[in-house]
Amino acid sequence: RVSPVVNEAGELTHFIGIQLDVTERVESRHRLERSEAASRQALAREKELNEIKTRFLRMASHEFRTPITAISASIELLRDHGDAIGAEKRTRHFRNMQHALSRMNQLLDEVLIASQAEAGKLTFHPISIQLLPFCRNLIENLLQIHPDHKIDLQSNLSSDQSFHLDENLFNHIFYNILGNALKYS
Repeated sequence: RVSPVVNEAGELTHFIGIQLDVTERVESRHRLERSEAASRQALAREKELNEIKTRFLRMASHEFRTPITAISASIELLRDHGDAIGAEKRTRHFRNMQHALSRMNQLLDEVLIASQAEAGKLTFHPISIQLLPFCRNLIENLLQIHPDHKIDLQSNLSSDQSFHLDENLFNHIFYNILGNALKYS
């Protein structure tokens, strides 16, 4: 700041300058702006994660209702007409209930893995797995759930060839990929 100095006659005699260092104030304002920007980004990310969680819960709820409805319908049919229907039809309803329960168990596993991944607590425990027999076993299990489909596994691997994989994570990934292919093809 510069101010004029005048004498008693009103004549300008000199100027007085005052200097104030505002560096700290400017830096403080910049830190505050950066902090506010980071807070806005964190809030936007939190909103996005909440939206993803909400969509996931809606999807999981829908996915659970389907097998629960199938189990409920089969139980009612067997309870009300169990003696009147044939053994083959009864067996089919029990098999449908087993498949529905298996699907619900798989959904629970998916929810658990997703929550562990989100919390950063998903563990990785690789073991030596003979991949081809492992995949064939998983395919057999999937075909029990989807008996009207066919899966043709072609591989150049030998049956005794092993890889270090996390059995649970690989199982989850394999089931998701093939399960979606069966469900949507």
